[in-house]
Amino acid sequence: MSKTNNMDDFEFIGYDNNTNTQKKKHSKKKKKRGFFQKLIITIEALVALLFALVIVLYATPNMTSKILNSTWGQKFLKSSMGQSFMAGMVDKEGYDNVFDSNFVKEDIKTNEELDLSILDDYMNIALFGLDNGTAKDRVEGGDSCDCIMILSIHKETSDVKILSIYRDTYLKIINNDGSFRNFYKVNSSYGGSKGGAGAIVNTLNKNLDLNIQDYVMVNFNGIAKIIDLLGGIEVNITEDEMNYINGYLTETREITGIDSPDVTTFGENIHLNGLQATAYSRIRYTAFYNEDGTSVNNDYGRAARQRSVITKMVGKAKDAGVQNVMKMCDEIFKSEEKIFKTSIPYEDVIKLIPIVLNFSFGETGAFPFTLTTNTELGVYLPSGDTVIASGLDYNVIQLHKFFFPEERYTPSSTVSDISEDIYNETGAKTVKLEDYAGTE
Repeated sequence: MSKTNNMDDFEFIGYDNNTNTQKKKHSKKKKKRGFFQKLIITIEALVALLFALVIVLYATPNMTSKILNSTWGQKFLKSSMGQSFMAGMVDKEGYDNVFDSNFVKEDIKTNEELDLSILDDYMNIALFGLDNGTAKDRVEGGDSCDCIMILSIHKETSDVKILSIYRDTYLKIINNDGSFRNFYKVNSSYGGSKGGAGAIVNTLNKNLDLNIQDYVMVNFNGIAKIIDLLGGIEVNITEDEMNYINGYLTETREITGIDSPDVTTFGENIHLNGLQATAYSRIRYTAFYNEDGTSVNNDYGRAARQRSVITKMVGKAKDAGVQNVMKMCDEIFKSEEKIFKTSIPYEDVIKLIPIVLNFSFGETGAFPFTLTTNTELGVYLPSGDTVIASGLDYNVIQLHKFFFPEERYTPSSTVSDISEDIYNETGAKTVKLEDYAGTE
């Protein structure tokens, strides 16, 4: 009986098949419309939420930094979507204005027996401060660099270390094509027909067993402008330093074409604008005092001031927030003045952003760690007053301990040979850190 009733029901449905099909089609259309309406509402809600998030992030740059510096934010920035996001914040066309397309990386040399397994965990970049003399817009050319530093960034931990290279350090000078020039002050490698950024990078790599592949160069105008964009810096200065700042300001105003008042106060936390801070970083005729109260003089003091200025600039940049820093970069990149130049490709800069946003500033120092001069040794050198490492190979070992503490480093035969050549010419013996009196 039950079976018959089911058949009857089936036959009834089949009999009014046309009407029922229309009902089914109408029902499907209704469901589709309902689905698409819900989808559209969901998309609109997501877009509205995203739009609101963008407004909040741009209105509160410090919040942006916190989000992007978080574990989730760092993973996002390292993803393809995150890289696209950061690419939208860095203007490619503007960056092309400062990118050195003539820098030939194939000509950059490293010592053949150098074990790169540890060094590849770091990005090592050469930083050059150019004394642009009377040429306001020059960020290349000339005879020498006023400031040479090595910046090392651990790719995973984002730890950052900076080491000054005393510009008068006696090293084996290598040309931009990798050929040998002479033994002279390291900053001289920048001059000559085979000089430039490539020559300094090659010289640093061959003498110090490094794998530097890129550089960043800025002139006096650039330093002053960047510091002004950051709102200036605060430094502790003595009365002597104040007087020297004002003395250097006279020349620095002429070089840069930027006007700035003299500094009228000294003591703790004195605010300096860009040009004043640039003049401060040039001082070498009076002592620089470290935070622990120890003092450093002459070129050693100047290098210490330069590291101090960079440390304070970095701190200001971190406090400024991502958006403000990006705006500053955009302004520098698009500047008609030639104040900044780099060999780092645009794509690598985008990859560096997650690291830079999350970095922790570590140690700073200067090379050579133990040193003497040709005057102290009573040795004549064509280079004049010259800084000589008290055992180049020993000092290179200390450099690797400073930058790469996990590395088991032994100097290459190239570094050992250069060290022996310097000893034979100058008689500078190895002095270990525990026996070193310092440069106070």
